[in-house]
Amino acid sequence: MIEYSEFVRLSRSNDSDERGHAAHLAALAFLDHQGPADEHAALYAALIGFLDDPSVKVRAALAYGMLHSLDAPRPIMIALLQDSPIISRAILQYSPILIDADLLGCVRNGDQSIWLAIAQRAKFSPRIAAELIARDDQDITQRVLRRTDIAIDAELLVELARSKGQNAQMRGALLSRPDLPAPARLILVQRVT
Repeated sequence: MIEYSEFVRLSRSNDSDERGHAAHLAALAFLDHQGPADEHAALYAALIGFLDDPSVKVRAALAYGMLHSLDAPRPIMIALLQDSPIISRAILQYSPILIDADLLGCVRNGDQSIWLAIAQRAKFSPRIAAELIARDDQDITQRVLRRTDIAIDAELLVELARSKGQNAQMRGALLSRPDLPAPARLILVQRVT
């Protein structure tokens, strides 16, 4: 760790790389802090201050410091979710503190790059899978279907077999799912015979 005076110097620097370094250090210190509550509150205030930095590099360094943590402060992560597209996509793809309500709004109002970030999350619910499929984007739908670790409603799989089964790539993605119900398999077999 660095001394407080060095942290202050970095955080007030005209160089965005130095401010970014300070933001990243503040994020890590906040997550690892075991001391008094007033120190933790001061670190939280520093994080909020970095949200207002004009440089996207500084805000990205802040996000990167907390990206994979369940202990990241939710208000700050939600604020970063509204930041530049590169930061927003990283938060969507990697932050474990986002809940379905956060993701649903992003799916409904987002574009393909947002959908792709969500489809690449380590985990997401069947509800999010259904919303992604409802966007009717072939690439995103295939990505979701190939995620056999994500449950998809059987009725939705049957509907996809009916509506998209004529497409060979979509058929392959559907047939690769071990949870594909028998009616959907029958529809897909009938499409190729």
